[in-house]
Amino acid sequence: MQQFKIVRPKEWSNRKFDYLIWVNGSMQGTIANGEEKLLTLHEADTIQMKCKGLGSPTLHLAHDDNKNAAIQQIKVTANRLLSIWFPLVAVCIISTAALLNQLLPYEGIKSFTTVFLAAIILQSIFVLTFWRNRYLKVEKVD
Repeated sequence: MQQFKIVRPKEWSNRKFDYLIWVNGSMQGTIANGEEKLLTLHEADTIQMKCKGLGSPTLHLAHDDNKNAAIQQIKVTANRLLSIWFPLVAVCIISTAALLNQLLPYEGIKSFTTVFLAAIILQSIFVLTFWRNRYLKVEKVD
């Protein structure tokens, strides 16, 4: 049996949501903002965190059969690029495009802002499909 201490530091992004802890493809519990949780696992190979349908990359765990082995610490945090900056930039670009469409009713501006809006939609689809397992960061702390 190996013990793992999962640490979720207190942070602003995703503060209202608990992260789901998945070990070997099955859910083992949740962890709240600023909480630490101790898991005793018999034969864990992989661990992953999930939040709001998005998740983290899979972290492969190494076992130490020694009974006096130290507790391995795992830290989980939000990916600031995807959870803070991407929504903020998307809202700013959409607001600017809407404002430009209203203030400058020229056909060239409308085409320009349509390209901006299409880029935001494509980036959103990219985040929800290809980067869905990069929303959270999971790393071992040595």
